Amino acid sequence: MKKGETFSHVCTSVKGTRKLARAFVRALRRRSSAVVLFDAPMGAGKTTFTAECVKALGASVPVTSPTFSIINSYAENIFHVDLYRLEEVSELRNTDFYEIISGENFVFIEWAEKFDIQYPPGAIRVKITVGEGGERVFTVCQLLDKNVD
Repeated sequence: MKKGETFSHVCTSVKGTRKLARAFVRALRRRSSAVVLFDAPMGAGKTTFTAECVKALGASVPVTSPTFSIINSYAENIFHVDLYRLEEVSELRNTDFYEIISGENFVFIEWAEKFDIQYPPGAIRVKITVGEGGERVFTVCQLLDKNVD
């Protein structure tokens, strides 16, 4: 994916979401690291997409949303973060969050839009919207600068 490039894909099933996630990882493998920022409502498929990405990256452990743990580690360099229940960004100070996102890691962050956080250049935003028929529209773009906005 080139900087600033955006693409969208419609998934009409969980199977389609998993297939898209595997294709997404094939593109990610060209990089030594990636920070993926999810912007999606509850139940849209963030964890399903992340679980398939983690599997495609080679981790063979169950993937669950880290709603209460905040950060799950699935391999030495694969992390899953959930900011949903945090009330203030300062709650991340007692975690390895900033080291994780700035290192050579693959990091999947749910509810990334909740706080104004400086993400590394080249972070990838995945926006998921749910259509009237239950289909999921995945819109993927690479951020041009360090800001999410």
